[in-house]
Order: sequence, then C-alpha cells, then structure tokens
Amino acid sequence: MWLLWSVALLAGAAALPPRARALLDQKYQGWRMAYSAPQIESWFQQYMPAFRPNLVFGDFNKDGKTDYAAQVLAGGRQHVVAFVASGTGYSMMPLAEDPADPFTFLVIYKRGEKDFDFERMKPFRYATDALGVLYLKKTAVTYSWNGKGFVKREAPGDEEVEAAQAEKSH
Repeated sequence: MWLLWSVALLAGAAALPPRARALLDQKYQGWRMAYSAPQIESWFQQYMPAFRPNLVFGDFNKDGKTDYAAQVLAGGRQHVVAFVASGTGYSMMPLAEDPADPFTFLVIYKRGEKDFDFERMKPFRYATDALGVLYLKKTAVTYSWNGKGFVKREAPGDEEVEAAQAEKSH
C-alpha cells in the first residue's frame, strides 16, 4: 500500500478506481465529484497533495488493501461514500447526504494518529485509518471501522466544546 500512496503523491492526486466509479454509476446516475471552494483546493495542493477535498484513500478496515472515500454530487445533494476493497472489487457504503456545500471536505486520519474524544473527554489513537468529514456550518464527523462497518462520531471543534462547556456552567 505504501507504494500506491507514493505513486499517488508523485502523480499529484489519487483517482477513484474504475470499479468504484461503476458502483457510483449504478446508485447515483449522473453523479460527479463534488466541487470545493478555491481556498480549500489550494490548501490541499499545498499540504496534502496526494489527496483532494472530495477524494481520500487509506486502509479503513486494516486488511492491507486500499479503500477510498469520495464526496459526490447527485440529485442536487452531496453524498459521502466509502469504497472498501474486497477480493473482487469494492463494497460501496453510503455514509452521509447533505445539501451541496463547497466548504465541506474529506480528510484522512491515519492509524495511530492522536485525537480527542469530546464525548468521553479522553485522548485516543485511531485503530485504523478513519475518514473525517469537515463542515463549515456544522459539527465535523468521523467514520471509523468497528470490524463490521463504519461508526459515525461527532468531532466538535474547540470553539464548539468551549461554547457547550460555558452553556453547561450557567
């Protein structure tokens, strides 16, 4: 997998594999990759050149195969869909559906990366690569693999946590 990531980095970006695109064609006729605001595109080009705001890859289920997540537009809505590699192709797993927003984007949290669970108020490390969906106007979410599928967890920003704590203390 490291070789694939290195090749993608050198090429400038990952591409959604044809078998994953075929699954999108079946479920979301007329789909296209979601648009991102220019400042978000610029940030990705500078700091995460192997990824795009609407397409990331990693090993979500820790099986050694490359999995993908894409943000696409279809039917006037923005959809986040994961593609988990299998022996013959991919299993497509729709994760989120929202109004189209060029300020919503995807990030990858690498296995072993540190984060903080604001519900339990404890630090943790990701057990597998995890998907983050970051929104401008609402709380970000992460999707982590639990052995059978993805588990969604809210990932509030510092400002949201501080506001909630201040509200609680009154």
